[in-house]
Amino acid sequence: PATYVSGDGSNTITFAYLVQPGDSDLDGITLQGTLNLGSGTLRNAQGRDASVVFTPPNTAGLLVDGIDPTLDEVVIAANRGLYSTGQILRFTATFSEPMRVAGEPRIVLTVGTAKRYATYVTGDQTNVLVFEYQVQAGDDAPGGIVAASYISRNRGAVTDLAGNACDLNFTPLDLTGVRIDNGPPTVTGVATTAVDGHYKAGDVIPLTVSVSEPVIAGSSLTLVLDTG
Repeated sequence: PATYVSGDGSNTITFAYLVQPGDSDLDGITLQGTLNLGSGTLRNAQGRDASVVFTPPNTAGLLVDGIDPTLDEVVIAANRGLYSTGQILRFTATFSEPMRVAGEPRIVLTVGTAKRYATYVTGDQTNVLVFEYQVQAGDDAPGGIVAASYISRNRGAVTDLAGNACDLNFTPLDLTGVRIDNGPPTVTGVATTAVDGHYKAGDVIPLTVSVSEPVIAGSSLTLVLDTG
């Protein structure tokens, strides 16, 4: 119940209710049309008891939410594969209820040896927040990127519409398949399956060239041999 705060000796009596953890009334609170005196009294200066019946005001707009929101999941919306300068890596965070965002929360990324950030871009007052990172020149992570397992508030705030805070930790993401490559491919090795021996005209000596990443090879490529 709302308890008495002040007003003795005046014609205005103040009551207050402290919202409790777990309270929830998202379609508006309602007031009963009577004052509960309990063991107290409500009288005028002449000692006459006051009527405790009243017409309740419209309190449909007073919404109560004493339940903390939860971060249900964070996923990467981008396809696994190879990314280069200018392309977008998009992450979506789904919450148990609509959230309000202040500032620029972000997800910390490790791209190769560099620290990067997927920054909040949209979703305020919905239950899905979107974070994006645009690949920069010089980024290189052929073995996949790594994301921290939490959303950093970054001096901002992520709360539900009532202002309840949220635990922003989430299950670590496997991003080994999200690779970034801004460097040219390189030859990493040349080998042959041919055995040592003599080869006459018409014999084929097979040679295999290993490259640091998949490449498109033209039919006019040649490998120079010294047969002299």
